[in-house]
Amino acid sequence: MLVYWCACVRACVRVCVCGCQLCALKSCRHLLRANNTYVILRELHSSEQNSANCVAVENLISLLISDEPPEDNLNELVIPDDIAAKLHAAHDEKSPADN
Repeated sequence: MLVYWCACVRACVRVCVCGCQLCALKSCRHLLRANNTYVILRELHSSEQNSANCVAVENLISLLISDEPPEDNLNELVIPDDIAAKLHAAHDEKSPADN
């Protein structure tokens, strides 16, 4: 049973990471919004008990509900080093410790 649960936790995180990668492109963000992905993620988040999954779902939700940036591809965005360091520090605070 524990192996099954661990596989489910990893699968949820992977799906959310894939969703975040899809959100890098404007057309994919629009597609995910048009297909009510937010509603599904909101329900997943409300029933999720694993903190790693909650963080992954929250990251994807924030991409879907944020204001639309003018860039078509967020992977091509240039982020200044000082801001990148602050973002990494905030992410490290929010993410659970890997065991």
